[in-house]
Amino acid sequence: MQRTEKYFEQDAFRTGCESVILAAEPDEKTGGGRIALDGTVFYPEGGGQPADRGTLTLPDGTVLRVLDVHEQAGVIWHTVDALPAAAAPGAAVTGCIDWDWRFDKMQQHTGEHILSGILHQMFGAENVGFHVGSEVVRMDTSVPISPEGLRQAELAANRIVWQDVPVLISYPTREELAALVYRSKKEIEGQVRIVTIPGADVCACCGTHTRTTGQVGQIKILASENYKGGVRLSVVCGARALAAAQAMRARQADIGALLSAKADQTAVAVHRVYDEYTALKFTHFGLCSQLFDALAQLTAPDADAIRTLPGLDPDGLHRLAVRLTEATTGLCAALRIRLLIELLAHLVEHLRELFGRALDGVGHVRLAVGRDDVAPGLEDLAHVGDGEHGESEFLLDRGHRGQVGVLRLLHTVDAQHQTDDVDVGLGPELGDDLAHRGSCGHHVVDEQHL
Repeated sequence: MQRTEKYFEQDAFRTGCESVILAAEPDEKTGGGRIALDGTVFYPEGGGQPADRGTLTLPDGTVLRVLDVHEQAGVIWHTVDALPAAAAPGAAVTGCIDWDWRFDKMQQHTGEHILSGILHQMFGAENVGFHVGSEVVRMDTSVPISPEGLRQAELAANRIVWQDVPVLISYPTREELAALVYRSKKEIEGQVRIVTIPGADVCACCGTHTRTTGQVGQIKILASENYKGGVRLSVVCGARALAAAQAMRARQADIGALLSAKADQTAVAVHRVYDEYTALKFTHFGLCSQLFDALAQLTAPDADAIRTLPGLDPDGLHRLAVRLTEATTGLCAALRIRLLIELLAHLVEHLRELFGRALDGVGHVRLAVGRDDVAPGLEDLAHVGDGEHGESEFLLDRGHRGQVGVLRLLHTVDAQHQTDDVDVGLGPELGDDLAHRGSCGHHVVDEQHL
């Protein structure tokens, strides 16, 4: 099959073409297929740039949506959403690309050339990874670059944009290529296409680019992170950079309104609120410690300690449970939601009945409730850690069986640390409707993290 002529290489601003179908292959899975043309304006995916989108129109007026484009052995295949009988070899077809999609990719790709070339000039950084994504351009460099270095490179790249220099395409001979210094990620066989941006970059590339750097609009580095010995950059150019700036301005306006701060004072206001929050957090920590001490002092050494503190966070629950176990050898529970006293009494009695033999000879059990976004009475009882005095502890969590909540008790048994499950069912009335399912082993509970 003859190779497809690439009209996009000659003119990236060309949006349509008249072509002849070379081959058509149906795809039974999708109901569509793929079409090879003698010439096309559609750029095939490659070099980090996504494929073009658009339409192919048959002589009878049937419009086929082009969903993807790939090149194989010099032939460019267009994936379409349908493949009627009229789409046969030899038939004429009119191609038209989605220009907004194409121009966005041209802005991103040309901006990447400029920034990559500047980073190479300033830091000797090679572009070892590049992809034009749906939201940002991802660029990976071969060397680490500091935030200040990136700021300087971003400014230098935008200066190239402001100068509106031409983006030059050339096809040098082997002799000319041998004398040329240019960027390339791999060895290229055959004719090499060189993209030159004066003052910024000389690179082997087959993608689509703007005619001048001014058409890129703006280059903005949104984020950077250390990656495989270099940095991974998230970059936007052109219309994407404008959209990002508008979104950031909107977020800043929201923050300013919440904190009653002017646009140039939002960072100061956020720091002030953070400092106030940190101070309140330390004060709250100290007050909770005093409260936990007082609750522990009110607990008899051998009494059960069931304490409910609505709104207490998981860390507070843990600290309270630990403090209570230091004060008593009885059953301790730190709860975030108010439970019916009858339910707790039944639960404690039921656990003692189920695990009476297992509890003999050990210290005590600590329980902590961890969530407040469930129906009353169906709380998570979470494991709080191994005891310091040889006591065994249990992990209870909440499951769902239809409309019935389940409290599941896991415990470690025998030398192989096997586990038995015992489910304690809680009916919706949560009063006397308490029943157990399953069975319990009669081994002494081993002191082990569950």
